[in-house]
Amino acid sequence: MLLLSGGADTIVPYERNGKIIKDTYRRWDMPLKSVVRSHSGHHPLGIGNPYPIAEFIYKCLYGQHNLRPIRVACIGDSMTEGVGTDDFSTQSYPAQLQTLPGREYVVGNFGVSCATMLRNGTDAGRPFGYIIHPAMRNVIDFNPYIIIIALEVNDCKSYNWENFNSEFTADYQSLVDTLSMLPALPEILVDDKN
Repeated sequence: MLLLSGGADTIVPYERNGKIIKDTYRRWDMPLKSVVRSHSGHHPLGIGNPYPIAEFIYKCLYGQHNLRPIRVACIGDSMTEGVGTDDFSTQSYPAQLQTLPGREYVVGNFGVSCATMLRNGTDAGRPFGYIIHPAMRNVIDFNPYIIIIALEVNDCKSYNWENFNSEFTADYQSLVDTLSMLPALPEILVDDKN
């Protein structure tokens, strides 16, 4: 993103427009070149020395910007955690996702065996609602750009579904709403095969 702004612009004031764009791009660690001509109004917006702009465009075209890795949080139950594999750290689906080629990603495994989407969900009488589990705090601290949710299997257990099925939709929405307000403004992907 190339952002040229006039610091004295009364039509499109920098503080209410350009600064918001700049802050959003910085939060996402995306390349942005912002030039604010402090005494310029809305017109003219030219700059005296075009070299910094040309250099920025060149770096974007040839991949020379040092972008930070994209953080991906995998939220789920035992299948996400990797229960049943010989080694969670290499054989869980988040570990396998980490090995895929392409842009640099950091994948966090936030799977919790027995976790439920239902806030009041339990396993053998112990509470296991994901939104109240300590793993939820870890997801928030990780501040991911992408979140993959693969819950619901344990919600289908008779003692959960028979007692709390009327709360499922509201609990699901609550989890998604909470995660969508993280500072990184994450994209949320839901595993619908369960």
